[in-house]
Amino acid sequence: MPANLFYGTGIPACIIVIDKEDAESREGVFMIDASKGYIKDGNKNRLREQDLHKIVDAFNNQWEVDKYSRFVPFSEIEKNEYNLNIPRYIDTQEAEDIQDLNAHLSGGIPQKDIDALTRVLDGVSQP
Repeated sequence: MPANLFYGTGIPACIIVIDKEDAESREGVFMIDASKGYIKDGNKNRLREQDLHKIVDAFNNQWEVDKYSRFVPFSEIEKNEYNLNIPRYIDTQEAEDIQDLNAHLSGGIPQKDIDALTRVLDGVSQP
């Protein structure tokens, strides 16, 4: 959860859901990093309805969403010495936007950008 969500907590918070039913048959822990889904409301942060729905839907359906949620097997948790720090298991960093200085200086469009656009357009039917 984001920082400043709960009264008196200036740091990100964590909610742990413990379900004892069928616990012996479970093979891991389902983790969600919902720290980016919020709106700033004065000096507090607030979860929007869409943020709450995303959290609940991902949890109830055990959806693995890139950079948001995943099921972590106990073997991986054991390798990390039982450290449950979420960034160890869910990478939320955005890809770096690499610039092609030669293309910018010579006035062209970087080939990497043309290739990316071509892949997008190939997926769209053209008239």
